[in-house]
Amino acid sequence: ELRLRDSDIGVRRNAAYALGTISAADSPYILVRNSIDQPSEVRVAILQVLSRSLREKSLAAVYEALNSSDVRYRAASAYLLGGLKDEKGLSKTLQDEDSTVRKNSALAVGSAQLNVLIPLLVPMLNDSEWRVRAAAAEGLKRLQNPKVIPSLKGRREVESHSVVISALDSSISSLTLSS
Repeated sequence: ELRLRDSDIGVRRNAAYALGTISAADSPYILVRNSIDQPSEVRVAILQVLSRSLREKSLAAVYEALNSSDVRYRAASAYLLGGLKDEKGLSKTLQDEDSTVRKNSALAVGSAQLNVLIPLLVPMLNDSEWRVRAAAAEGLKRLQNPKVIPSLKGRREVESHSVVISALDSSISSLTLSS
């Protein structure tokens, strides 16, 4: 577990893979706990291990982290749920009280290509936090489903934050070209 905190990213990545080969019952919990504040290269390695060989145990560990009062655990869990393509968990994190968790969840839904969650993602275009609105637009863009264009255009008409406007325009353009 200490190697997951090493200053060398390569050592951390290799430690994640090594934990995946160990059949210890707490391996998924160690990986989930240590996914916080890791660079994307290490999070990807952790995710690959969790999804490949430890899926059922991994989901239990991630679900446990979703109940944490620590927002960082819940935000990291949202990322991991996307990689595990877990609709049930992402349905929960999309509605989390914390905006960082909601933002990560919106992006994870798009990356995981979970079109079934569009009904939960579209209302996030009206979230009170601009980062969540921008992430929802990006998540919808990643899903590549042109049926959401009217929702994106509707939000574009009333949006005032420049970053969100840019995300909406990018999504509308991308989806229009793909249809």
